[in-house]
Amino acid sequence: MPEPIPEAGRRKMTLDGNVRQPMYPSSMALGPDFTSMNVSLPKDQKAFVEERVARGGFGSVSDYVRELIRRDQREHAREALEQRLLAALESPRSEMTPGDWKELRDTLIQRHGTPGRRE
Repeated sequence: MPEPIPEAGRRKMTLDGNVRQPMYPSSMALGPDFTSMNVSLPKDQKAFVEERVARGGFGSVSDYVRELIRRDQREHAREALEQRLLAALESPRSEMTPGDWKELRDTLIQRHGTPGRRE
């Protein structure tokens, strides 16, 4: 079995069919917090992704995949918030005390600035 080609030596196929030689490994080109991942797709899904990149305003397949992941992360966070809200609605009610209101007010002021101040 042939030895794998190091990442920096791999040739990349662009969406228009041209081959390019990366200057740096893909994980280095985007910074130290990035890594790479290979995904196997059926031909029809690969064609769909390439079409979305070409017509959808994405710079690359990686940009498209990152956007899909961000959308999924937002959806997951929304679902988690809904679950917490439903749990709160099902919990026994309690009245807000003056201390609760003060804590809420102080938190909002700290987060958004002094009351009555608009920019």
